[in-house]
Amino acid sequence: MEGQHDSLLGLIECNFSNRILGILLRKEITHMEKSSYSQRPGEVTLKINPKEACLLVIDMQKGFGAPKGSFGRFDPEYPKTVQKVVPTIRAAIGYCHQVGIPVAYTKQTHVPEFFTAGLHAFVGRELLAIREAGVRICMKGTEDTDVLDELKPTDKDYVFEKNKASSFYMTWLDLWLRYFHTRKVLITGCNTGYCIIHTVQDAFARDFDVIVVEDGVNDPVPYIHETVLELIDRRFGRVLPWKDIQTVLSRFPEEVKIPGANP
Repeated sequence: MEGQHDSLLGLIECNFSNRILGILLRKEITHMEKSSYSQRPGEVTLKINPKEACLLVIDMQKGFGAPKGSFGRFDPEYPKTVQKVVPTIRAAIGYCHQVGIPVAYTKQTHVPEFFTAGLHAFVGRELLAIREAGVRICMKGTEDTDVLDELKPTDKDYVFEKNKASSFYMTWLDLWLRYFHTRKVLITGCNTGYCIIHTVQDAFARDFDVIVVEDGVNDPVPYIHETVLELIDRRFGRVLPWKDIQTVLSRFPEEVKIPGANP
């Protein structure tokens, strides 16, 4: 009986401690949400020198965005999320060409050994499902690696092949941006929860100012898309619609007041 009594007391104490901890955590979270740094501003002031800007178009390829690409055959809904941002990216490319802002593309490209090397003991469940389905996305030498026809690079654009999520990992992108004296990187492409967030973090780590084009990126999982945009806007840079970014660029050197990201 005494042992059972002690066990019961221990359980009560544990539950009580957990309740107290929960109350304290809720208070801390409430305090953080009321803090000025944790709330999206209703308005931000921004100035972007077009001569210090670059537009980055990440992985807008047939393997991801074409119905007959590898992902389209795996999940017919997937290319729709990529196609959704094509009009915005096309508009951004057109404007940048017009005013002389450099445009860089990345292309995810894999060699056959990437799929057979077995470097990972395990991967996330989404990647696991793709692997188990035998999908070999963006295999070198296939149409998967081609940029979507609507967004084909021109002779004045730059294209960087990559084989990891970040546009910076083992590519010339960083050096190329330094050649152009770039300070602000405007990021578009797919998808938000993978290549976009990896590229944003690496750009930030290299001391570039990061602006994600809100209507120029997307993810097949809506809540991941929204959560990652919130993370970026809170900790790494700005998340703004293209129309506002274009306004700021066109009115340089004026500082422009624009709505905050997803106010």
